[in-house]
Amino acid sequence: PLRVRRCPMDIGANRGLSNSVQVVVLLPMLIGLFLLLLQWSLHAWGDATARAAAQQAAVTAAAYDGDAGRGQTAGEQVANNGALRDVRVEVRRGATETTATVSGAVVVVVWPARIQATVAVPTERITG
Repeated sequence: PLRVRRCPMDIGANRGLSNSVQVVVLLPMLIGLFLLLLQWSLHAWGDATARAAAQQAAVTAAAYDGDAGRGQTAGEQVANNGALRDVRVEVRRGATETTATVSGAVVVVVWPARIQATVAVPTERITG
């Protein structure tokens, strides 16, 4: 009878190779997905921080005995939780409306981003 010898490089000899190929392809994709989710969560945290800081700054400055300096200090204190870098707080107190804007850079994992939040509230005053 004729015997056929299989070459060591035949397909049957590399049966376990498909698992390592899957790991090489899927692991970077999973790491990339994890980093994107981490960046999204840091962006959401920064956005919530900026909104909260702007709201606190506007409400503090709009109080009857408040001023723009107090509002700016209050906004900076709220924004100082680690979610934003290079925080900038601007407060404008008018006769009828007080506006606060907070901006800052999000913590970078994948791409850099800046966030800005603006809140306007009525200025407390005596009428009548």
